[in-house]
Amino acid sequence: TYVIPAHLCKYLEQRQPSEDVYEGRALKNSKHEVFNSGAAGYLLSRSTMNKLVQRFDAKDPHCGFTAGNKSKSKWLENNPGLVTLRCLTSLKIHAIDTRSAQQWHRFHAFPITRVVSGDVDEWYVNKHSGMDAITGFEPSYAKVLTGEDCCSWDTVSFHYVDSKEAKALFAVQEQLLEHPHLSNHEVKLLMRAEWPSNPKEIGVYSLPLPDESDAEGWSSLIATVRKISTRATQREC
Repeated sequence: TYVIPAHLCKYLEQRQPSEDVYEGRALKNSKHEVFNSGAAGYLLSRSTMNKLVQRFDAKDPHCGFTAGNKSKSKWLENNPGLVTLRCLTSLKIHAIDTRSAQQWHRFHAFPITRVVSGDVDEWYVNKHSGMDAITGFEPSYAKVLTGEDCCSWDTVSFHYVDSKEAKALFAVQEQLLEHPHLSNHEVKLLMRAEWPSNPKEIGVYSLPLPDESDAEGWSSLIATVRKISTRATQREC
Protein backbone atom coordinates (compact mmCIF):
# COMPACT_ATOMS: atom_id res chain seq x y z
CA THR A 1 0.00 0.00 0.00
CA TYR A 2 1.30 3.45 -0.96
CA VAL A 3 0.85 5.92 1.89
CA ILE A 4 1.47 9.68 1.74
CA PRO A 5 2.78 10.43 5.28
CA ALA A 6 2.44 14.21 5.00
CA HIS A 7 -1.26 13.81 4.17
CA LEU A 8 -1.79 11.28 6.95
CA CYS A 9 -0.26 13.70 9.46
CA LYS A 10 -2.41 16.52 8.07
CA TYR A 11 -5.52 14.38 8.42
CA LEU A 12 -4.66 13.54 12.03
CA GLU A 13 -3.62 17.00 13.21
CA GLN A 14 -7.04 17.77 14.74
CA ARG A 15 -7.32 14.38 16.45
CA GLN A 16 -6.03 13.27 19.83
CA PRO A 17 -4.70 9.84 20.92
CA SER A 18 -7.25 9.94 23.75
CA GLU A 19 -10.15 10.07 21.24
CA ASP A 20 -11.63 6.94 19.70
CA VAL A 21 -10.73 6.67 16.02
CA TYR A 22 -11.70 3.98 13.49
CA GLU A 23 -11.38 5.71 10.13
CA GLY A 24 -10.60 4.68 6.57
CA ARG A 25 -12.61 3.66 3.48
CA ALA A 26 -16.00 2.64 4.81
CA LEU A 27 -17.82 -0.17 2.97
CA LYS A 28 -21.00 -2.16 3.67
CA ASN A 29 -21.23 -5.96 3.67
CA SER A 30 -24.24 -8.20 3.02
CA LYS A 31 -25.22 -8.04 6.69
CA HIS A 32 -25.35 -4.23 6.48
CA GLU A 33 -22.31 -3.97 8.72
CA VAL A 34 -20.13 -0.97 7.90
CA PHE A 35 -16.42 -1.73 8.04
CA ASN A 36 -13.25 -0.05 6.89
CA SER A 37 -11.40 -1.63 3.97
CA GLY A 38 -8.25 -3.37 5.16
CA ALA A 39 -6.82 -2.92 1.67
CA ALA A 40 -7.09 0.87 1.77
CA GLY A 41 -5.83 0.86 5.35
CA TYR A 42 -7.55 2.37 8.34
CA LEU A 43 -6.66 4.31 11.47
CA LEU A 44 -7.03 3.24 15.09
CA SER A 45 -6.17 5.65 17.90
CA ARG A 46 -4.28 4.73 21.05
CA SER A 47 -7.54 4.89 23.02
CA THR A 48 -9.28 2.55 20.58
CA MET A 49 -6.36 0.12 20.53
CA ASN A 50 -6.27 0.00 24.33
CA LYS A 51 -9.98 -0.85 24.42
CA LEU A 52 -9.54 -3.57 21.80
CA VAL A 53 -6.62 -5.12 23.68
CA GLN A 54 -8.64 -5.15 26.89
CA ARG A 55 -11.54 -6.91 25.14
CA PHE A 56 -9.23 -9.43 23.47
CA ASP A 57 -7.41 -10.13 26.75
CA ALA A 58 -10.76 -10.71 28.43
CA LYS A 59 -11.77 -13.14 25.63
CA ASP A 60 -14.91 -11.07 25.06
CA PRO A 61 -17.53 -13.04 23.02
CA HIS A 62 -18.16 -9.92 20.87
CA CYS A 63 -14.54 -10.13 19.78
CA GLY A 64 -14.44 -13.62 18.29
CA PHE A 65 -14.26 -15.78 21.41
CA THR A 66 -16.55 -18.41 22.95
CA ALA A 67 -16.86 -19.47 26.57
CA GLY A 68 -14.11 -22.03 25.93
CA ASN A 69 -11.73 -19.23 24.93
CA LYS A 70 -11.59 -20.57 21.39
CA SER A 71 -12.20 -18.54 18.27
CA LYS A 72 -15.81 -18.81 17.08
CA SER A 73 -14.89 -20.20 13.67
CA LYS A 74 -12.08 -20.73 11.22
CA TRP A 75 -13.87 -18.28 8.94
CA LEU A 76 -13.68 -15.53 11.54
CA GLU A 77 -10.04 -16.39 12.20
CA ASN A 78 -9.36 -15.61 8.54
CA ASN A 79 -11.30 -12.33 8.69
CA PRO A 80 -9.58 -10.26 11.39
CA GLY A 81 -11.12 -7.09 9.97
CA LEU A 82 -14.62 -8.44 10.66
CA VAL A 83 -13.63 -9.56 14.16
CA THR A 84 -12.25 -6.08 14.82
CA LEU A 85 -15.40 -4.46 13.42
CA ARG A 86 -17.72 -6.46 15.68
CA CYS A 87 -15.54 -5.84 18.69
CA LEU A 88 -15.53 -2.10 17.95
CA THR A 89 -19.29 -2.12 17.40
CA SER A 90 -19.76 -3.56 20.89
CA LEU A 91 -17.71 -0.57 22.11
CA LYS A 92 -19.97 1.79 20.12
CA ILE A 93 -17.05 2.81 17.90
CA HIS A 94 -18.10 3.03 14.27
CA ALA A 95 -16.67 3.75 10.82
CA ILE A 96 -17.34 7.25 9.50
CA ASP A 97 -17.36 9.12 6.20
CA THR A 98 -13.75 10.28 5.77
CA ARG A 99 -14.21 12.07 2.44
CA SER A 100 -13.16 15.70 2.17
CA ALA A 101 -16.20 17.95 1.69
CA GLN A 102 -18.25 14.71 1.74
CA GLN A 103 -17.22 14.14 -1.87
CA TRP A 104 -13.58 13.14 -2.44
CA HIS A 105 -12.13 9.99 -0.92
CA ARG A 106 -8.85 9.93 0.99
CA PHE A 107 -8.38 6.15 1.32
CA HIS A 108 -8.26 3.97 -1.81
CA ALA A 109 -8.33 0.18 -2.15
CA PHE A 110 -6.87 0.29 -5.69
CA PRO A 111 -3.89 1.99 -7.38
CA ILE A 112 -4.13 5.52 -8.73
CA THR A 113 -4.33 4.33 -12.35
CA ARG A 114 -7.43 2.26 -11.56
CA VAL A 115 -9.29 4.73 -9.38
CA VAL A 116 -8.77 7.53 -11.91
CA SER A 117 -9.95 5.39 -14.86
CA GLY A 118 -12.81 3.86 -12.85
CA ASP A 119 -11.56 0.37 -13.65
CA VAL A 120 -12.27 -1.09 -10.20
CA ASP A 121 -13.96 -4.38 -9.30
CA GLU A 122 -17.76 -4.58 -9.30
CA TRP A 123 -17.86 -6.01 -5.77
CA TYR A 124 -16.06 -2.88 -4.57
CA VAL A 125 -18.54 -0.57 -6.24
CA ASN A 126 -21.45 -2.57 -4.81
CA LYS A 127 -20.14 -2.26 -1.27
CA HIS A 128 -20.73 1.52 -1.48
CA SER A 129 -24.37 1.00 -2.41
CA GLY A 130 -27.03 1.80 0.18
CA MET A 131 -24.62 3.55 2.51
CA ASP A 132 -27.04 6.48 2.84
CA ALA A 133 -29.24 4.17 4.96
CA ILE A 134 -26.46 4.25 7.57
CA THR A 135 -26.36 7.20 9.96
CA GLY A 136 -23.59 9.62 9.02
CA PHE A 137 -23.40 8.79 5.30
CA GLU A 138 -24.83 10.96 2.52
CA PRO A 139 -26.55 9.55 -0.62
CA SER A 140 -23.51 10.70 -2.62
CA TYR A 141 -21.42 8.00 -0.92
CA ALA A 142 -23.02 5.34 -3.11
CA LYS A 143 -21.37 6.68 -6.27
CA VAL A 144 -17.69 5.85 -6.77
CA LEU A 145 -16.30 8.88 -8.60
CA THR A 146 -13.69 8.68 -11.34
CA GLY A 147 -11.28 11.02 -13.07
CA GLU A 148 -9.90 13.86 -10.97
CA ASP A 149 -12.93 13.53 -8.66
CA CYS A 150 -11.75 10.10 -7.52
CA CYS A 151 -9.39 11.51 -4.97
CA SER A 152 -9.09 14.17 -2.32
CA TRP A 153 -6.24 16.69 -2.39
CA ASP A 154 -5.01 15.10 0.83
CA THR A 155 -5.34 11.48 -0.28
CA VAL A 156 -3.74 9.18 2.27
CA SER A 157 -3.42 5.80 0.55
CA PHE A 158 -3.55 3.68 -2.60
CA HIS A 159 -3.53 -0.11 -2.34
CA TYR A 160 -1.99 -2.72 -4.70
CA VAL A 161 1.00 -0.51 -5.48
CA ASP A 162 4.17 -2.55 -5.94
CA SER A 163 7.60 -1.19 -5.08
CA LYS A 164 8.63 0.16 -8.48
CA GLU A 165 5.29 1.86 -9.05
CA ALA A 166 5.49 3.32 -5.53
CA LYS A 167 8.96 4.72 -6.25
CA ALA A 168 7.70 6.20 -9.52
CA LEU A 169 4.68 7.90 -7.96
CA PHE A 170 6.84 9.23 -5.12
CA ALA A 171 9.40 10.63 -7.60
CA VAL A 172 6.69 12.37 -9.63
CA GLN A 173 5.09 13.83 -6.50
CA GLU A 174 8.43 15.13 -5.27
CA GLN A 175 9.08 16.85 -8.60
CA LEU A 176 5.65 18.48 -8.59
CA LEU A 177 6.11 19.68 -5.02
CA GLU A 178 9.44 21.20 -6.02
CA HIS A 179 8.33 22.42 -9.46
CA PRO A 180 4.53 22.96 -9.39
CA HIS A 181 4.58 24.92 -12.66
CA LEU A 182 5.66 21.99 -14.83
CA SER A 183 3.50 21.80 -17.94
CA ASN A 184 1.20 18.81 -18.50
CA HIS A 185 3.52 17.69 -21.29
CA GLU A 186 6.49 17.80 -18.92
CA VAL A 187 4.58 15.86 -16.26
CA LYS A 188 3.64 13.25 -18.86
CA LEU A 189 7.26 12.86 -19.93
CA LEU A 190 8.31 12.62 -16.29
CA MET A 191 5.75 9.91 -15.56
CA ARG A 192 6.71 7.91 -18.63
CA ALA A 193 10.37 8.13 -17.60
CA GLU A 194 9.76 7.11 -13.97
CA TRP A 195 6.98 4.53 -14.33
CA PRO A 196 7.90 0.85 -14.84
CA SER A 197 7.33 -0.13 -18.45
CA ASN A 198 7.19 -3.87 -17.78
CA PRO A 199 3.59 -4.84 -16.84
CA LYS A 200 4.98 -7.40 -14.36
CA GLU A 201 6.59 -4.57 -12.38
CA ILE A 202 3.41 -2.63 -11.65
CA GLY A 203 1.60 -5.34 -9.73
CA VAL A 204 -1.15 -7.78 -10.56
CA TYR A 205 -4.02 -5.43 -9.63
CA SER A 206 -2.57 -2.26 -11.14
CA LEU A 207 -2.83 -0.81 -14.64
CA PRO A 208 -0.10 0.63 -16.86
CA LEU A 209 -0.08 4.29 -17.80
CA PRO A 210 -2.59 5.32 -20.49
CA ASP A 211 -1.76 4.71 -24.13
CA GLU A 212 0.06 7.52 -25.88
CA SER A 213 -3.10 8.34 -27.87
CA ASP A 214 -5.42 8.37 -24.82
CA ALA A 215 -5.60 12.14 -24.31
CA GLU A 216 -8.54 11.95 -21.89
CA GLY A 217 -6.86 9.27 -19.81
CA TRP A 218 -3.65 11.26 -19.54
CA SER A 219 -5.50 14.49 -18.75
CA SER A 220 -7.38 12.89 -15.84
CA LEU A 221 -4.31 11.10 -14.48
CA ILE A 222 -2.07 14.17 -14.62
CA ALA A 223 -4.77 16.34 -13.02
CA THR A 224 -5.10 13.82 -10.19
CA VAL A 225 -1.36 13.54 -9.60
CA ARG A 226 -1.18 17.34 -9.49
CA LYS A 227 -4.11 17.44 -7.09
CA ILE A 228 -2.43 15.16 -4.54
CA SER A 229 0.97 16.88 -4.87
CA THR A 230 0.54 20.42 -3.52
CA ARG A 231 2.24 22.13 -0.58
CA ALA A 232 -1.12 23.22 0.85
CA THR A 233 -1.96 19.64 1.87
CA GLN A 234 1.42 18.80 3.38
CA ARG A 235 2.21 18.64 7.08
CA GLU A 236 5.53 17.68 8.59
CA CYS A 237 5.17 14.61 10.80
